[in-house]
Amino acid sequence: MEHGIPGDSPNPYDPPVDLDPEAYELTIDHDEQGPDLFKVLFVDPAGLWMGGALQCYYRRWKTLLEHHFSEAPSEYMAIGGTRCSGRNICFADFVPIVINFCKDLSDGDIVNLTELAESLMLKDLVTRDAAQLPRIKQLVFATLGWISMLYIPAKNYVDGNLVIQVRGGSTNSRRLHTWVRPEQAMENITGSLRDVLGDFSNDSRGPLSCINGLAGPAEIDVLKATNLNFFVLAKLGGLRIIWADSICMHLELDRREKTIMMFQHPSICALMCSAGDKGIYLDSLPGALEPSPAGSFYREVLLTYRLVFGQHKRSWRLCCKEGGLERQKQGSWKIWLGWGLVLRSFRLCGITKAEEATRISLGQDSLLLRLCCADCTQEPVYDEIGAPDVRSVYSAQHDFPFFGDRLIALQEYVRLIEPMDLRALYYDRRDLSRCMSVWTTMVFGTVTLVLATLGVFLAAGQIGTTFKPN
Repeated sequence: MEHGIPGDSPNPYDPPVDLDPEAYELTIDHDEQGPDLFKVLFVDPAGLWMGGALQCYYRRWKTLLEHHFSEAPSEYMAIGGTRCSGRNICFADFVPIVINFCKDLSDGDIVNLTELAESLMLKDLVTRDAAQLPRIKQLVFATLGWISMLYIPAKNYVDGNLVIQVRGGSTNSRRLHTWVRPEQAMENITGSLRDVLGDFSNDSRGPLSCINGLAGPAEIDVLKATNLNFFVLAKLGGLRIIWADSICMHLELDRREKTIMMFQHPSICALMCSAGDKGIYLDSLPGALEPSPAGSFYREVLLTYRLVFGQHKRSWRLCCKEGGLERQKQGSWKIWLGWGLVLRSFRLCGITKAEEATRISLGQDSLLLRLCCADCTQEPVYDEIGAPDVRSVYSAQHDFPFFGDRLIALQEYVRLIEPMDLRALYYDRRDLSRCMSVWTTMVFGTVTLVLATLGVFLAAGQIGTTFKPN
């Protein structure tokens, strides 16, 4: 790869002798990091005002970014550039790395780990030591995961390998997961970032199928809201929700474990799709739907919350009951400050004790509670993203081009369930007309049986009175 840098230095990443090394350094005043870090996420930030709800979404994203950076392996911290002056990288040093990273991705010309790493080295944002290039590539890979939430880099460091967090479980169950390979050797990785993500997942599942959308017309394209609401999934299907940090795990169904993954940071989605059709830094990664495939991807995640929770009263009320909220007399909702109730309810949905501690330190995403525990008609974020009107029937291919295949799989799981007892029959609301017919028949049959029984007792009493001796 030619960089066009003059000079005959043995290290290709050394600064040219006729140029000031500071020209390669991206200097940002600490007080201006917030606006710069916000604007770099969007291709054209003009007209976007970082205030109100958008500011809340941004703060949530930055809080998560700081949290992941604080838990990064210490090996990443020792590769700072000239601005670090020999000390470890701190978050203030990391912000320019993120800004340069997003700008390179927005340009669309640099989409592989090596070029992104070399770009950081040439600008003195990291060390120019060529021997540290593999470690810098690991930092680049981790940075993409932290800022996009497509995957979560592992907290442990493995020399020479890219490592991400994957779900546990048996081998058979793991085949159904999005991320099936926890690590890949960097020496075997030569393609684009999109190819790298594909190496961590199955060919027929995972982030590539989500990001690219459905390959063709679905076998069963119709999605019925009565089959996909949380009330039916939980009460009839027996599914448990596991809250995920990786957005590519969203709506991942495990039939064996009876679990469904849900992305737990919707504020990130609201932030990423706030630019509308103008595009964001990740648009060069999917290379699919126009004009902003990545923005549409995050927008669709928000619409799935409405389908599963917000547009069905029993569903958001059930989630509210288990989500640590209490209803005030005025009818508004507030976060229950007793974290014991919040954590106890989430533990029922598959959260571990370690994740409980993380939620205490980060705080729960307030938008998650609003999307899952309140009527969707009262939620302003759907107006902000230009969501279409609520319907009872959707098209998997046109309404959910990214997650349609997973919604179809979820619907088929529900369709195959047959109520085996009265309790299951009571919770079966998939076909309301059939449900009403069954319960009407049962009610009238019960009333008829009771009246017939009473008639028998009255007749027996009358006969007994007739033959009673004087």
